[in-house]
Amino acid sequence: MRGYGENVVVRPAKPAEKTGGGLFIPPSAQRTPREGVLVAIGPRAVEKLDGAKVGDRVIIGSYAADRRKYTVDGEEHVVCPVDDVLAVVEGDCGLVEGRRPGSFDSRGKHIPGSY
Repeated sequence: MRGYGENVVVRPAKPAEKTGGGLFIPPSAQRTPREGVLVAIGPRAVEKLDGAKVGDRVIIGSYAADRRKYTVDGEEHVVCPVDDVLAVVEGDCGLVEGRRPGSFDSRGKHIPGSY
């Protein structure tokens, strides 16, 4: 797969299937993740990404994650303009896949590592 123009292709992370308290989230209530992995970068997008490369974890805008979804070889991908890439995640950064912003446990305590 190749990016075209100023577009990038992102493979979103899998949505959370359980809450921090262990409750199952039905597919209809799962949010589209805003974090994913860069799969392809268009030729005019390379300069705007300032050193990001294929395989880097990125955070994309919330609307970008909800539009232009395509399934290729059984995996969902999002095609979005390079301007929808908000950040490149370097290292661990405390992000925990599957946790939502401000995740809390069943007693109402903030879960460390949720952003």
